[in-house]
Amino acid sequence: MAARDFQALAERRASRARELAGRYPAARDALLFLASVAEWQGEVDPARPLDALPGLLALVRQGGPDSLIAAAGALDAESCREAMETYLIEGARGAVEDFFARVLLQPVRFGAPVREVERLTECPSCKHPPQLGLLKPLSHGQALWLSCSLCFREWQYPRGRCIGCGQTDAKATAYYRAEQLPHLQVMTCDDCRQYIHLVDLEADPLAVGDMDEVAALPLDLWAIERGFAKIQPNLAGI
Repeated sequence: MAARDFQALAERRASRARELAGRYPAARDALLFLASVAEWQGEVDPARPLDALPGLLALVRQGGPDSLIAAAGALDAESCREAMETYLIEGARGAVEDFFARVLLQPVRFGAPVREVERLTECPSCKHPPQLGLLKPLSHGQALWLSCSLCFREWQYPRGRCIGCGQTDAKATAYYRAEQLPHLQVMTCDDCRQYIHLVDLEADPLAVGDMDEVAALPLDLWAIERGFAKIQPNLAGI
């Protein structure tokens, strides 16, 4: 069941990425590349992800950024296995190998059971950080859910609390929108100097979290120019 659900999600992600690529030129190349990666992920056997590595390396060589193309030439099944093991334990380290580890692990970790975690900012399935927040409509107002950067698990999170450090001082958190991205906003924290994107599903019910997050490139630039660091880089490396 989990494999079929992941395949359906992969198809939605790929379709949404291509749609967004036509709407947001600044993120077009990244979105088209990630659409092809999502399609590839939908065909990965979660029990044997490294069997699909040649297809991933070919995709990277055909349409990936220069940094990934250079890395692809030095990777094999054993080095990817090591990168996957390291990523599971340490998470993102800012290394180019993080991309390969993450896209290979996502079909494997999808649907992992929920377990206890020490912090609400950790995924209750895999303990990895959120990629983004999702604003979901309620009868009165909106609820905030976080979406895991690795397994796509969603879990509810208190509104008004920093997603990076957990502080609750309203004066320390701020939100910014761009006119050309009406369903996206960036949340910043002056205490930890981190930021994260929020996807408003009331404003755009067809949004697919991680792909719409990539389309928020202008918001990334706005936050980075002001000295904020992203809680979790996306698959485009931003």
